[in-house]
Amino acid sequence: MKFLRNMTIFIFLYTTMFNSLPVGFSQEKKVSFSFNLATETGFSWGSVEELVYQEGRQISRLVWDVRWVPSLGIKGVLKYCWLIGIVEASTAFPIRSGALKDFDYLLEDPTKPSHYSWHEAYLDKDMCLGFSLGLQLPLGEIWVLVPRVGVTYQNRKWSGQNGYLQYPNTGYWTGNESQQSVAGTVISYEQALWYPSLSLAVEWLISSPIGLSVLATWIPYLEIQALDNHFIRNPPVQFYDRLLNGMGIEGEVKLFWYNEEKYISKESWYMKLAFRSFSVMGTTSSRTIGLGDGTFIRDSSYTAGSREIICFLTIGFLK
Repeated sequence: MKFLRNMTIFIFLYTTMFNSLPVGFSQEKKVSFSFNLATETGFSWGSVEELVYQEGRQISRLVWDVRWVPSLGIKGVLKYCWLIGIVEASTAFPIRSGALKDFDYLLEDPTKPSHYSWHEAYLDKDMCLGFSLGLQLPLGEIWVLVPRVGVTYQNRKWSGQNGYLQYPNTGYWTGNESQQSVAGTVISYEQALWYPSLSLAVEWLISSPIGLSVLATWIPYLEIQALDNHFIRNPPVQFYDRLLNGMGIEGEVKLFWYNEEKYISKESWYMKLAFRSFSVMGTTSSRTIGLGDGTFIRDSSYTAGSREIICFLTIGFLK
């Protein structure tokens, strides 16, 4: 309650002072309420890692490639006075996203893989929904400061198909071992993740009608629930990971062109380059795939984790 009271006082004082300043927004054209819709298309690239530990020692690392995965998105932008609300949704195309590389570290040296396998990685789905609420605070004639709070939910899944195994009879994996071919879906990995975020954007009108926006985001908490299926184990096994208290960052640089030589034009094209990186740890449980009661069994000596770094290139049109 104290925070809300202080924020209300701040908004009132800022609005009062702002109305008395000669800022770059046209007072004749200023509208207290507006709604704009944006459509986006783009590509993403990077990697998502799936990690397993035993007594704090890493014993497995799976790297899922994300290579030039195309996506489509839509965004609604609602503005009222100095408040701004954004709802956005996107989906990626289900395509081959690169390779899955699976490393096991089961021998004495935890830095040298003992087993290795390679598979084709296919993205089965990747859907994302986000909401944010913030303030637009003009600073002079060409600058705008936009602090925002938001929340994001994402659901994505990959399948590892075909490929080969390299399991040495003795010693560490070198890459020179014979390849044992495998066919069909070998591994699948699905994540449902959500996180709140705190963002700060600075918008700058470089030279009408061209502007630049730089955004930095802190992810103070991140949670993932994941299902990892290994179909060629004997018997096949499904793992359930509950990963909590993760943390991450996001960044974005956006260049935009207004269709009119006005900073408050309702229509604009934009291109943005962004990234997201996070790391999270938690518990893991397992069960046999097939006959049985389906109960997950947790072994406290094992823990799981995930980390990623993914970049995004997006082109959009706001109207």
